[in-house]
Amino acid sequence: ASETLYEWTVPPTPSTICLMKVTAFDAELNFAEDESDSVFEIRDDSPPQITVFVPNGGEVWITNDVHDIEWQSIDDVGIDSINITLSLDAGSTYPFLVAHIDGNDSIFQWTIPDTASTECLIKVEGYDGAENIGWDESDSLFTIALTGIQDADEVLPIITKLQSISPNPFYHYARIRFQIADPAPVSIRLYDAGGRFVAAVVEGHYLPGYYTIPLNKPVASGVYFIKMAIGEKNWTQKLIKIQ
Repeated sequence: ASETLYEWTVPPTPSTICLMKVTAFDAELNFAEDESDSVFEIRDDSPPQITVFVPNGGEVWITNDVHDIEWQSIDDVGIDSINITLSLDAGSTYPFLVAHIDGNDSIFQWTIPDTASTECLIKVEGYDGAENIGWDESDSLFTIALTGIQDADEVLPIITKLQSISPNPFYHYARIRFQIADPAPVSIRLYDAGGRFVAAVVEGHYLPGYYTIPLNKPVASGVYFIKMAIGEKNWTQKLIKIQ
């Protein structure tokens, strides 16, 4: 039988000098062939798919410590390079280049810079050979702290306590402020009005200092409770989310 049409799935092989050749054979293996009269192009219009895993919100990283930035980058042709940038203003700008990586990778060991902020985001951009760009950023804000000391002229606190959660009520996110006099494990968890666990805001070991942690979990409007434990001390505070 002689076919005149074939449905072809274009492969991920970009080129501007493509030709198609068709060769036909008969029962005696005689053949004839023809090719495209002129070149055509296979173009890659699909950007890389990037997913940031770490940091992804809620972390508190201390300057000069080393932490891994982790992500996944996928492209149908291949990743040519990666750019990692830092925002200190909740994503309004990304002025700080953390790293440029030739080729593909999924982890970068980052020495935390001396740029304290409670509104940090990491953006990972992936470039393929056709100059398509895909990107992703941290889902929520994380904190860069100066040796655990925040907003207190580097004077360490003498008592440990929950300072405030504001604004309350809140629309998009609130800030949890607390101080620690001695190194201690810190747990901050969010519960709904019925006492059901909603999310862990912070779980970690903290050095003495003053901290501001963003509370920006995607929750519906309603009444919630923050339960905070620092060492052996515990606090509970009512919190209202409004639309």
